Amino acid sequence: DAYYVSNFEPKATDVTPAGFDPLADLIAKAHDTSSGGQRIEVHAWIVTYPIWNSQNTSPSQPNHPYNLHPDWLTRNSSGTQWDGSNYGFDPGHPAVQEHTFNVAMDLISRYDIDGFNFDYVRYSGVTWGYNPVAVARFNQRFNRTGNPAPTDPDWMQWRRDQVTALV
Repeated sequence: DAYYVSNFEPKATDVTPAGFDPLADLIAKAHDTSSGGQRIEVHAWIVTYPIWNSQNTSPSQPNHPYNLHPDWLTRNSSGTQWDGSNYGFDPGHPAVQEHTFNVAMDLISRYDIDGFNFDYVRYSGVTWGYNPVAVARFNQRFNRTGNPAPTDPDWMQWRRDQVTALV
């Protein structure tokens, strides 16, 4: 959820009033040196792949990416989507990469931020990344079928390459 006005993410439900832009307000105050104060840098920070942190409820916003794209969720090698703390999008799904890139570029291009940080720019663990689209892409690349083993060296490198491609 965004603590700014986003073209790609819903505004966080705890931002009030509805028209308030917390990031724009923070940047204006941090960059204001008119009273002799020192300029403070503002670095935007996003949680990269985790998308929703409740196993029992869905986001209330209909336009929340979790609600719009359940097919982007990552899975572990057993097919589970909940990692114990979050649902996450799969770095091996091209639409996830495009969406994440768009979110980052939206922030970078529309706000006078001084830096940008990807957090949680990783898989949830070695057994994660088994979204059907990701597995199909891996299998096509390596002329294989089925699910690769979590310890398969080609699979491990392919997963690393997905994260690197975004960064």
